[in-house]
Amino acid sequence: MQLDEFIQTTGRLETYYDKELKTNQMQIMYEELKNLSLERYTKLISKCLRTCKNMPKIADILEANNELVGEVTEEKSQIIPCSKCDGTGYVVYTKFIANGNERIPYSYAARCICENGKNANQKVPTYEELGIKISNRINQIKDTTRSIEKIKENLVNSFKT
Repeated sequence: MQLDEFIQTTGRLETYYDKELKTNQMQIMYEELKNLSLERYTKLISKCLRTCKNMPKIADILEANNELVGEVTEEKSQIIPCSKCDGTGYVVYTKFIANGNERIPYSYAARCICENGKNANQKVPTYEELGIKISNRINQIKDTTRSIEKIKENLVNSFKT
């Protein structure tokens, strides 16, 4: 977000709360919030206008940002074809946890790194952030339904070749 866009959008707050921010206050706010997109900042200001009784501080705006992360937006995002997430924005991976002599498979989900993943819940880490390599969607589903014995057999056979 550019400084002039920030000043114009923040002007809505000043007008509504009938309080003019000082130049140094405006500079501090801009430094803390400049990484937000203009569209996001505009949504945050609207949310603050609806929920804050007093002129919101940086902490109030950031709290509103965290609250907006989980909300479903009305606007439909375009689904981009992706072989890893199949357009869902999420990938599935299986972890095997040792429980005595047996290993139990647990299925988890992570965000995809494609455009669909950018529209998914930002609180869910991407598979790259988790350090996981992901195959295509069909293999992900196969991995969640295979038994540990079948996986061992496949690994042993792949090393024999």
